[in-house]
Amino acid sequence: MDTSVERSLIMEVQETGNETPWLKQCRCGFNRHHYLVEPVCRYNFWGMVRLVMGVTAWPIAVSYQCLQCGEIIETTSDPDVLREQV
Repeated sequence: MDTSVERSLIMEVQETGNETPWLKQCRCGFNRHHYLVEPVCRYNFWGMVRLVMGVTAWPIAVSYQCLQCGEIIETTSDPDVLREQV
């Protein structure tokens, strides 16, 4: 990594106290790994039918929403992230 980039990241961590400045944040300053950010899963029709019947369903997308301000920080349909939400 370029030393000027490293220095700017170190300066940002020192100024803001945020150790992960590359992650998207809400206006409260929380990223998707914060305990006040909740994953909200979206399912298609057949996924909802499976949930109602008590069968495990895979979401088609996951949105990360801040519980304090209500802002949606990030939405993803990455299979690895979806697998974590099952």
